[in-house]
Parts: sequence; C-alpha cells; structure tokens
Amino acid sequence: MLDVARRIHDAGVITRSADWQLYQLKLMGYSNADIRKLVESALGDSEAYVNSLYEEAIKTDYIRYKPMYEYLNKDFVPWIANTQLRNIVEQKRRNTINDYTNMTRSLGFVVNDGTGLKATRLTDYVNDKLNQCYVDIATGAFDYNTTLRKAVTEMTNSGVRWINYDTGWHNRITVAARRSIMSSLSDINSSISDQVAKDLNTDMFEVTAHANARPTHAVWQGGWYTKRELEEVCGLGDVTGLLGANCYHNYYPVIPGLSKHTYTKKELEEWKNDTPKEYGGKSYTGYEATQRMRKMETNMRAYRERIKILKESGGSEVDILATQARYRAQMNEYARFSDAMGLKQQKERIYADGLGKMGSNKKKGVLF
Repeated sequence: MLDVARRIHDAGVITRSADWQLYQLKLMGYSNADIRKLVESALGDSEAYVNSLYEEAIKTDYIRYKPMYEYLNKDFVPWIANTQLRNIVEQKRRNTINDYTNMTRSLGFVVNDGTGLKATRLTDYVNDKLNQCYVDIATGAFDYNTTLRKAVTEMTNSGVRWINYDTGWHNRITVAARRSIMSSLSDINSSISDQVAKDLNTDMFEVTAHANARPTHAVWQGGWYTKRELEEVCGLGDVTGLLGANCYHNYYPVIPGLSKHTYTKKELEEWKNDTPKEYGGKSYTGYEATQRMRKMETNMRAYRERIKILKESGGSEVDILATQARYRAQMNEYARFSDAMGLKQQKERIYADGLGKMGSNKKKGVLF
C-alpha cells in the first residue's frame, strides 16, 4: 500500500501529458513484478518463522509428558529420536507452508464499488487504482491530496485480503495467516496427545479453559472426558466445536490418580456464569466484550497504516492530523471500554503491525 501511495505521489509531480503517459505505462508494467517480489520476500520470511515456531512449540509440549511416562514405568522417547511424532510435525509444517503459498495466489482488496463489496485480485486492484489516480490528477478532476486520501482510505479500510474466489469469503491476510498457524499447531498438539494417551494406555483427557470463552464452549471447558465424550460433548471434529473455527481450546491426556485438575470448580463456574456488564447503554457478556475489543484493535491498525502511508507519501498535514485524532479517539475509547469490562488491554495486537509508536498523548502521558 505504501508503494502504491508513492507511485501516486510521483504521478502528482508530472506535468507534461506525454511524459505522464510514458511514465504511467512504465509503472503499470513494473507493478506486477514488484508485487511478486514483495510477496516472495514475505513468504520466505514466513517459512523460516514457521519452522522455528513449530520446532520449539512441539518440543516444549511433548516434554511435559515425561513425568507421566516415568510414573507408569514407560519408556519416554526423546523428541529428537521420536520418528513417528517428528513425521507428523513435518507433515503439518509442510501443510502450513503450502497454505501460505496458496494464500499468496489469492490476495486482493475488498472494496465498495457503489453497488456493494467487490473482491479484486491484488495485481488488478493495484493497476486499476494507479490508472484511476493518474487520470484524476492529470485531468485536474482531483488535486493530489484528495486523490491520495481517497486511495489510502480505501486501501486501509480493506487491508490486503486472502480471498476464496469460489465462495467470496475473505479475511485480512494477517488473520488468515494466524488462523492457519494456530489451527495447525492445534492439530499437532492433538496428534501428540492422542499418541501419548495410546502409549500410556489412558482414555481420559482434560480440556483447557479460559475466561470469556464462547458461551457454547464455556459449558464444557476445563472438564475431563474420554475420547468419545470429546466428540459427543465437546464437538471435537465439528467446525463449531473443540478445535473448530476460532476455538482456543485444546485437550491433553491425564491419568486418574496421578493427574490433578488444572482448574477449580469455582473458576469454571465463574467463567460459565458470565454476568453481562453495561457500557454506553448496551449490555456485554465477557465474550461479546472481547469481540468488540478485537474490532477496535482492527480499526486502530487501519488508522496506523493510514497515518504511516500519508506521512511517507507527502500527504497534507490536515489529513494526517485528522487521522491521528481519530486514532487517538479510538485508543481512548478502547481504554475506557476495557476498564469498564474489567478486561486487560492487549495493545500488542495493535502494535503487531511493526509500525512502532505513532505519537504521544502528552496530556495523559499515553503512548499510542
């Protein structure tokens, strides 16, 4: 997006129409190649990250079972020598890398063309947007700052998306990538849990638990279940159940008589009986409150992108200040809402864009 804005800036300083036409053709030809380079670079970085993430996460998860093997006088095979589990992990790792590669072939923007939301492939969008901006500037239909502001707002509102062109379903690429990794890690953890349970001859598992869980999950989280009960009670294998879409739960083998419950009955009851809280004339359960916080975090990342791009591409000071004001207002609302709901602010989600701090609120001493 920053690259697109810089190209708009370059177009804005071209005066002679002949020069503009030649320059436009040149950029149109280069843009596809530039996009490919950017995507290939990101994909290479992602693969290295996935490799290190899986290796460390799985080793740590597997080692935690060593005391259970020793208690039952079973041979604990070190991770480095456990060929079966390492093969499982390697296959999951390859699947994740393939997912990333497939995502890069279906990137685009989802914009409102006046008749509704429309998914556009990344290269098509970039070429069309540059072409339209050049026409607007060269013909005098819009000044440079107006053209830039429109383009930046449209791009950041959409975000670069992974788009399933068969169904039309779309997610921001960061969301799709994170979901791919989390789903794969959950699959690996469940594979290890099943293998360890088989080695230790146990058919009892504990499901993890957390505050502000989805209401349908809160009723069974934290309990001990047989494998069959994981399917019948917790919905294991179903898209809306355990390990399903956007589920943060997992399950681990336990040995009755040795293992202890991780969560107290009081904790589980408190999490299950989620009393709604009022804010701004509306009532929110803990789960609903976390969903609203995620939405505000997404909005703030979009504002941060907008500020960064406007600054880097020579946008007007008025536009930059106006966007910073909206960003500050959203950050303040985020803080008030989280305090009212008794939830911890998760600003690391906002700053995950790597853009750094966008300024400081000197009056309150808050970095944002």
